[in-house]
Amino acid sequence: MTADDMMVEDPITSLPTKSTADHALALVRGAISAVPTVGGVGAELFAMIVRAQYDRRAEEWMRDVGDRLRLLSERDEHRFCALFEDEEFASVLIAATQAATRSHRREKTKLLANGIEQSARKIDVSTDLQLLFVRFVDEMTLTHVTLLRMLKTRGNDVASVKSYLALYDMFTADTQATCTTEEFQLFCNDLAARVLARFSASLDEFPGVAESNAIVTEDSGRGTMVLVSDLGRSFLKFVGLGT
Repeated sequence: MTADDMMVEDPITSLPTKSTADHALALVRGAISAVPTVGGVGAELFAMIVRAQYDRRAEEWMRDVGDRLRLLSERDEHRFCALFEDEEFASVLIAATQAATRSHRREKTKLLANGIEQSARKIDVSTDLQLLFVRFVDEMTLTHVTLLRMLKTRGNDVASVKSYLALYDMFTADTQATCTTEEFQLFCNDLAARVLARFSASLDEFPGVAESNAIVTEDSGRGTMVLVSDLGRSFLKFVGLGT
């Protein structure tokens, strides 16, 4: 073997000789360090208030995602090693870490961690959509996600509902949600605005909430009234709530 040959190393086999757990945690620590933190004398009081909570959230997030990456390394070592050079995965990890440290809801950080696990496993969803889905989790409430999941699970039933009131009754009965009818309408509108679900213009509005004056109308009772879009199905798959 020549001297030149000795200088050429396999980028995968030449990883530092740390344990798998160390490598997994190193990935997440890098994402956490990329999250902007407060600085300057004028921000000291603010930092004192939020720092303890931020550190706790960051530690829980690092432990959860690190464990998931460690399990990936046991199933697919080659894919795990490739993560260190995967800039697209790093972008998703950093975005999800920023969102996770902003939320106090463990259920929401679990959705984000599910997304990181799917991204690490090379889910068949483009990086742009993965980043968009991270933003959706960050912006939406858990009720939005619960509603979307219910619409998918009960696809045959919601396809023929004739009013938002019927849909509301179905949702509250299935999930024991305590939202008002106005809040429910807002959740539906938010899902529609993100093209995660589609609601027919022929659906009867809640009494007193809005009057329907659609320019383009459909024959009442005909066709599909409510459905989860392909984008919505991809979102649910990304956050670990769909197949």
